[in-house]
Amino acid sequence: MNAWYVIQTKPQKEQVVLSQLKQAGYETLFPILKNCFSTSALFPSYLFVRLTAGSAADYRLVQYTRGVVRLLGTQSNGPTAVPENVMTLLRQRTDSQGVIVQKLFKKAGEMVLVQRGLLKDFVGILEKPADTTGRLQVLFKLFNQPLRAVLTMRDVAPLAC
Repeated sequence: MNAWYVIQTKPQKEQVVLSQLKQAGYETLFPILKNCFSTSALFPSYLFVRLTAGSAADYRLVQYTRGVVRLLGTQSNGPTAVPENVMTLLRQRTDSQGVIVQKLFKKAGEMVLVQRGLLKDFVGILEKPADTTGRLQVLFKLFNQPLRAVLTMRDVAPLAC
């Protein structure tokens, strides 16, 4: 029976490990978050591989792959399989290349939630969608006065997804 496992890689070595494991015939998943402004790993230095459960040969091959730090698990029980429902959910959200496309703000009037900075947890209205630098203008009502703030895409999230 096959199961999914988590591999911890050396920093910035995810692609090296992915290519070696794919070349060896293993199914892998390295989820990437992508929007029109940036691309980044969902779990930096971690990727998923499908192995034969309990196969010492598979574990050894993965463990000694260049760029691998370790298979996640316990010393006494060995590598720990990721629950299938978690992997199903993750794979449903990714395309065939493992990319998760983030929803971008498209039009003025959308409600947004500030996720960090001085205005964290404030809800505002998108007044001006993101420009090429990734900045957008949000309108807040504070003490019955309108307040405009220029924020980055990383600072806010759509209120309703």
